[in-house]
Amino acid sequence: MKFSARVERFMACAMVCAAMLVAGCRTTQRVPVAEPTAEESPQSTATQQSTTPMQKSDYERMQEEVERLVLPSDSIARLIKEAASWIGTPYRYGGQDRKGTDCSGMVVEVFKKAFNEKLPRTSRDQQTACHSVDSVAMQPGDLLFYATGRDKGRISHVGLYIGNGEMIHASSSRGVIVSNIAERYYAMRFRSVGRPESIRRIYGDSVVVAADTIRFTVPADEDLDEAVAEQVDSIFSGFFD
Repeated sequence: MKFSARVERFMACAMVCAAMLVAGCRTTQRVPVAEPTAEESPQSTATQQSTTPMQKSDYERMQEEVERLVLPSDSIARLIKEAASWIGTPYRYGGQDRKGTDCSGMVVEVFKKAFNEKLPRTSRDQQTACHSVDSVAMQPGDLLFYATGRDKGRISHVGLYIGNGEMIHASSSRGVIVSNIAERYYAMRFRSVGRPESIRRIYGDSVVVAADTIRFTVPADEDLDEAVAEQVDSIFSGFFD
């Protein structure tokens, strides 16, 4: 009888231990975590869409549009053709080759290849080196300067005017692209038109004037996705070129 009682007590203890082990295993099971919703995501849907890389077909379309431009001279055509060949090049701060370039780096390389003209490396110095031109007299080949950073008086971006109200420039979020200069983002941040010496020799001095009268009409509407994408450019420009 004593042996039987001991066996019963042992079995009871074993059952209790087994129950505790099972309970312990249940409490340590991994609880599935729900994926974040759009509202919980650290990056909004609009930002995700605007920073999505452009397709190859988008860049090809831009190049085709540039090829259809009617330009004032063979020299200007050579310059714009060289700039158009950079469309689709990814953005890279401090870069100035086909693997990656920033806005001023592309301008340096384009003018060096087309006219063997050596321009300063930064957009601020490029503005200083150029002849000031009234916006109503700007021509293909002129440079457009913008203050896209926090300091509204500090030049931080440059684009090459190609005519038809458009420019070729290096966007930090989309690489080298063609943009309309009348877009609200650019119109609000525009500061001056500059004419490099090689372009001045082509057009002459008749349209070189003071730049303090430059104005652009700001359109009433603005594409939200475009605005978000360019705001990314503003953030980059605040730290970089």
